[in-house]
Amino acid sequence: MYVFVGGPMRTIARFTRTRITGINNDPYQVATAKELNQGLSFMKRCQVIQADFMKIPFPSNTFDVVYQLEASVHAPDKQAFFEGVFKVLKPGAIYGGYEWVMTDKFDENDPEHLEIKRGVEKSNGVPNIEKVQDILQYLRNAGFEIIEHFDVATEKEESDFPWYYRLELPYYPLRRFILDKYLRFSEYLGVTRVGTHSTWNLMQLTITSMRRSGELGIFTPMYYVKVRKPEN
Repeated sequence: MYVFVGGPMRTIARFTRTRITGINNDPYQVATAKELNQGLSFMKRCQVIQADFMKIPFPSNTFDVVYQLEASVHAPDKQAFFEGVFKVLKPGAIYGGYEWVMTDKFDENDPEHLEIKRGVEKSNGVPNIEKVQDILQYLRNAGFEIIEHFDVATEKEESDFPWYYRLELPYYPLRRFILDKYLRFSEYLGVTRVGTHSTWNLMQLTITSMRRSGELGIFTPMYYVKVRKPEN
């Protein structure tokens, strides 16, 4: 089962004989996924359904594997999410995922750290980004056995770029200033839709908060976890 919609589902289907069920609660994204899947022979082994991943609509012990990529961060109750995943997995089956987490370098008593965390959450529509140990404890509470977990971002070669490197490209303050004024004025004149300027501001918050969180090492969008549902 794949808890989202996108390229990874198609990639896995292309290179394996795996049957994949993807779930997404947004009708537009579900329709888009189905459209992208059309005409691909290996997509016959895939299905995409509209559903809430907090209430996975399948019986207990259904799936051999469950995985998600940067989706669980949007769960309003991560403990309940992992319990739902545990329920639909067969005994001995595996759950793997990419989690957004605050690292051990995050200091909740540091005003700058808190401001950055809130910026990442607000600009990405995330209710709350948990610490690494909190995620691992939720998994244990749900009944999982931890197999391995690590930050993929820190497992890179020396020549690799950091995950946030594209956000470090020259910022061109003058261009940003001009575009900001243009969007504000064009929205006022009705040339662009209402909300365009506020969306632009939100994008700037995304850039600055994500980049700074990476520079300080207090956040990673690439924390890998692999756990197992016990046989008994």
